[in-house]
Amino acid sequence: MSAMKRLGDQIPPFKATTYRQAVRLGGLVGADGTPCCQPPKAEYLRCPDCGAETDARGISLDGGETWTWVGAVGHECPKAREKARAASEEEAKAKLEEAMEKAGIPIGARNLTADYFCAIPAVGAYLSDAGYRAKGGGLYIYSPVAATGTGKSLAAGHVAAEMVRRGQSARMASEPVVAARLQAAMGDPESSVLDVINAMATVDMLVIDDLGKQKVSEWYLSMLFAIVDERDKRNKPTLYTSQYSLDKMKEIWAKANPETAEAIASRIEGNNTPVEIAGPDLRRV
Repeated sequence: MSAMKRLGDQIPPFKATTYRQAVRLGGLVGADGTPCCQPPKAEYLRCPDCGAETDARGISLDGGETWTWVGAVGHECPKAREKARAASEEEAKAKLEEAMEKAGIPIGARNLTADYFCAIPAVGAYLSDAGYRAKGGGLYIYSPVAATGTGKSLAAGHVAAEMVRRGQSARMASEPVVAARLQAAMGDPESSVLDVINAMATVDMLVIDDLGKQKVSEWYLSMLFAIVDERDKRNKPTLYTSQYSLDKMKEIWAKANPETAEAIASRIEGNNTPVEIAGPDLRRV
């Protein structure tokens, strides 16, 4: 009977050992002095990260006659832990960026700090008020006298990005893009207008950017009402950005249908805190 067989007899329940244990018990050679197995890979016996001496884990499928080295025994390596931590952080960062991209959040709004909005306390207050958001509370961010480039989209995008960081779903799109998706769905055999409305109605945080940039028709106004109304019923917060005040938007919508315009404005006014952002065109500063 070989020494390796004797080693197998000593650990019959699980037919496993380690390389260094086998060496100590003389289980790597048979009675005639010939090797019973190949030695393990070098990286199984020494940590490739910190260089510390480790051990190889072996299994036997024939009662201990022969052994196969299947990997290194667990080793608490500080360098390996740091590498794993860094890899985990990179993976999380990549997933976050993917979620931001899918949500349509502008690149410039994804990593803004709170200091950027020190002059807009309403943004910080909104992010801190989970109770208000849970009731469907949003923001209507606009500029006086139809000013452009004042940071409305950045502010709304920052809020959406923060919601994504907190594990919520978000979607940000300009009003013309919303209209284009609705129109495209009408000719898509694999989708429908209801699918588009439902997607926008159920997302945790919706941002409709540049309200007032879409040419208004009675059909489009009814679609906008459907989105606003469905989110209102579900207590889903919505952010709007616009060059115009809500009163001005109501005037614009009323040209297509006064009743629908009133219904949309009423729901937005009831659920959204108005936030006026003035200042120069930041795109030209």
